[in-house]
Amino acid sequence: MGFPRLSEMGKPAYNVEAYIEAALDSLLSQHHLPDEILIIDDGSTDGTPGKLERYKSYDLIQVIRTENQGLGPARNLGLATSKGDFVYFFDSDDLLEPDFVTAMKKIIEERSPDIILFSGESFTEAGYESDFSPDYRRGFSAVYDQGVKAIRPLYDSGGLKASACLYLSRRELWPESGLSFPAIIHEDEAVFLPLLARAGRTVVDNRVYFRRRVRADSIMTSVPTQRHVTSAAQLVRALSMEFRNNVDKSAENALVWKERIRNQTMRYIRYAGQCRERPDLRLVLSVYKVTGQPRLLALALYTSLPLTIRRTLGTLIRKLRSNGATP
Repeated sequence: MGFPRLSEMGKPAYNVEAYIEAALDSLLSQHHLPDEILIIDDGSTDGTPGKLERYKSYDLIQVIRTENQGLGPARNLGLATSKGDFVYFFDSDDLLEPDFVTAMKKIIEERSPDIILFSGESFTEAGYESDFSPDYRRGFSAVYDQGVKAIRPLYDSGGLKASACLYLSRRELWPESGLSFPAIIHEDEAVFLPLLARAGRTVVDNRVYFRRRVRADSIMTSVPTQRHVTSAAQLVRALSMEFRNNVDKSAENALVWKERIRNQTMRYIRYAGQCRERPDLRLVLSVYKVTGQPRLLALALYTSLPLTIRRTLGTLIRKLRSNGATP
């Protein structure tokens, strides 16, 4: 297929003046450089634009400044602008191993894949204390002639990670599959399984190439807001619709999808509770019809109760448990 052109594009470089240089330097320190680097400055209001000035002299770097739109639209803009055969979404506060581009191009030349899934590790920013340390390992290495065949093995290994920073994909796979990132929080969750289900040859590489920074004020560590609630509900609707209309309903595949939808619904209910908002019971009921798990309904009903009643019930449950009873 010839030497592949590889495009790197970050998530919105939005107010990341403390991190953007380290992220870009990890790209420019690659043993082999990517063919282009697209930086989407998503309306930063801090010193990020000034930091980016020093990189404008690089021929392979293009800085695109937009009004603040969020992660999904920024990723889509990068896709639309890219000229590479393969694209990678690199977050603006993280790091890459220096052999990433070399390894990806070697796999592409040898395997001609639609998508390459690889492992990552998290590290905590100096001075920030947190017990949050997510695991991004795939758990094994393998090659599949269809992406859908990789879904259950990845689920079984604990490696079904949706982050857009943990895979590289053939650029034309996106328009061919009709997929794009929605304008929500956790936008990568909405596209990962559908993209994998539509992919042809899929390579799983358990090597660690990506380093995720755990820091204060990131999406992963921020306190949920109303936007989190709305985004989580939209994500549940999108995954449920995809499952009903487009998913291979084989028993193994269906199990994974149902579990994914259940987990996202649990997160939606949790966000709603933290924001003191009543969950949409019709949405939860529709999910129950898909997953067949009554606990979702019970949790949604409990979260819908007034806070005083929930506190009273919580106190009663704790007393019953301390007395050895099962409520």
